[in-house]
Amino acid sequence: MKGIKREERAAQEARESREARTLAELNELSAYAAQVQQAREAADAAEQARHQENVKAEERARLERDERERKQRERDLADAQTRGRFPPDVAELLIRSRPTPGLEHLHRQPPSPGKTRAGREERARMRDERGRGGREHR
Repeated sequence: MKGIKREERAAQEARESREARTLAELNELSAYAAQVQQAREAADAAEQARHQENVKAEERARLERDERERKQRERDLADAQTRGRFPPDVAELLIRSRPTPGLEHLHRQPPSPGKTRAGREERARMRDERGRGGREHR
């Protein structure tokens, strides 16, 4: 019986030794897995920070580009208005020399003597007023 107990004790010690080695290996693997997980989390956090920086940089660049384009459009519009506007002295002369549309006389002016029928009739009336139908000789 003593031999059996010795064998059982030896088997029990061998089993406990194996379990202790397995437990130590599992603890090492668990520690390694925790390190890997921490490294992954740190890498993910760094990647997220880089991504946010890139998004912010793109947004700033887009806003700057939009602002530049808006200012350019404003400059172009102001330039077009300035180019289309006459200097004050020229504008004043144009206002005085050319009537504004809509401010013409409401009644038609008499036709000017020309090649139209109304013009021929006007010339005939002018001749009648002078007294003779042709040229006057002196």
